[in-house]
Amino acid sequence: MAMVFAAIAIGAFLKGITGLGLPVVALPVLSYLLGLPHAISVLMLPILLTNLHQTVQTRAGWREATFLWTGLLTGAAGLGVGTWILNVIDPNKLNIGLGLMLFLYIGLRIFSPQFVLTDKTASRLAPVAGFLGGVAQGSTGLCAAVIVPFLQSTGMIRTAIIFTISTVFLIFSVVQFFAFLIAGLIKASFLIEGLLALVPVMLFMPLGGWLSPKLPKKTFDRVFLVVLAVVAIGLIEKGL
Repeated sequence: MAMVFAAIAIGAFLKGITGLGLPVVALPVLSYLLGLPHAISVLMLPILLTNLHQTVQTRAGWREATFLWTGLLTGAAGLGVGTWILNVIDPNKLNIGLGLMLFLYIGLRIFSPQFVLTDKTASRLAPVAGFLGGVAQGSTGLCAAVIVPFLQSTGMIRTAIIFTISTVFLIFSVVQFFAFLIAGLIKASFLIEGLLALVPVMLFMPLGGWLSPKLPKKTFDRVFLVVLAVVAIGLIEKGL
């Protein structure tokens, strides 16, 4: 129980700083203890409510979120595909590929920190990133492995990035809830456990939100890369 509380608390703190982190840290721990479908179900309510809060909090960035809407449309379709994969195929087979892809991106950001997609290229890739993010969310619960590297490469301002991440996670969590419901992967007891998981979230996410505006952009970007490295390691470890 202490391990679960700590994982959710750390994830909530990082969520407050960067816009992601709750499923990144908590999902591997809960998956180990409960199994992947159960873990995703437990985190649905905390993910939905925290992203709703953060979307409202960073709504000033919506004008800059130019790549959001096309990605959401294709992402919804990808979620259906990902849920099917989770139901019939061992999702761990996808984890190694996603983890290696993240490490390639991290290497690119370290050795070419000025790398930014042009607006034209980003617009073309947005539907693809949305679909693949949906597949990753439906099958592994971690669309951040696809969505976040794409968004960080667009060069958007911090508020727009956090707004976009939160909105994508919010919409994906709603769609995934109904997809899980249809697939018979969710139970009432899982949702009750999700309510209990809100306790560490409410305690630690505000601390991260308080710290975020005080971080210089360079530090903010480094925190992003550290969180992505944690995602990559977790994905590869689950896949082995």
